[in-house]
Amino acid sequence: MGRLPNPSRLWLMAVVLLTVGSCADRSRVVGEWRGERPVRIEPGQDPSVAGTLATVKLTMKSDGRFVLTEQGFEKSGPALSEGQRWRLRIDRILDRPVAQLGPEAAMMAGERIVQPMEDGTLRFRRTGYPDVALTRSRD
Repeated sequence: MGRLPNPSRLWLMAVVLLTVGSCADRSRVVGEWRGERPVRIEPGQDPSVAGTLATVKLTMKSDGRFVLTEQGFEKSGPALSEGQRWRLRIDRILDRPVAQLGPEAAMMAGERIVQPMEDGTLRFRRTGYPDVALTRSRD
């Protein structure tokens, strides 16, 4: 009759399999991504300002963190895997901890969701804003 595996070996194998699985998921999103939200340009408004407000740039790093530029502000924090999507938790704005920046910064922070789509894009979601399809940057 066969011997049952040691429980600590089973635990180690489970950890290895989960780690390999999450790395495979992460490889789908690691890289530079870019998209634009629809923005209405008001009469007399500088189009370059509208372009800055519309642009969404996202760098997903292999170490589980991200850098996001939206509405002209750089934000960063951990990217947490949730099955088929990633929750972006903003803990820094302009490379400073959100907690040090006051209540306005806390409102800008919040969370964002990214989800890989079948067409190779990432769907970027922020509550109260239209979704943005992000494509891999070529530059």
